[in-house]
Amino acid sequence: HDGSSTATTCTFNLETNAWLAIIKSTSAGKWYWVDSLRGVNNYMSSNATTDETADSNVMSVSGTTLTLGSALADENYLIQVHKAGAPPTADNSEDAGATPTAGSVKIDGANLGSALAGSIKATRLSSNTTSGFSIILMTGTGSNGTVAHGLSSSPELVVHKERDPGGNNWAVWHKSIANTTFLALDTAAGTATEATKWNSTSPAPTVYSLGTDTGNNASGSTYVTYCWHGVAGYSAFGTYTGNA
Repeated sequence: HDGSSTATTCTFNLETNAWLAIIKSTSAGKWYWVDSLRGVNNYMSSNATTDETADSNVMSVSGTTLTLGSALADENYLIQVHKAGAPPTADNSEDAGATPTAGSVKIDGANLGSALAGSIKATRLSSNTTSGFSIILMTGTGSNGTVAHGLSSSPELVVHKERDPGGNNWAVWHKSIANTTFLALDTAAGTATEATKWNSTSPAPTVYSLGTDTGNNASGSTYVTYCWHGVAGYSAFGTYTGNA
């Protein structure tokens, strides 16, 4: 990428316009997380606790063509693209447990026409049950609750971040750690104990759980969640013990 006002085009082939792109310079600099549900002009940095930032010069997307913008430096970049289901076209204005607003919840490209799981409603949701990946937007309630993830089995990796007002850690749960703990993606620290992050409850086949922790579920704050589970022949999630 030349880092000038002339952007560099990178093409990727997706069958849908619902995706998560993770962009990182191979030498230095911050991470950029951009997804189609929050909008291509909004990014979050997984090395910081700051809230969602608007910048139309990070990247743009037209069809299946991703273009890096002039906000990025004159460096080489690695881009990971995770394919979700289909882009929601509306916000869910229905109550938790009801059939969501048409266009707000997309499961494998189709509108969900039945009750949405969870005691905390998803504002927008796009899931790809073939690849085992989903993106969820929701608003915190301040109370213990569950949120639908739209996948066909329990997530094995959950990445959750406050969009606004921000200032809190990225909270990560992995199937290898206790449901009373989390990893902060924005620090080098190891597993930390905080039972109120996930309400001491592991993700289930239809929902993931949130507790009363203000970083994960503050009343009125907006959040994004990314969920993955392993798919035979495609992906797997595990751990290893180093031997030096």
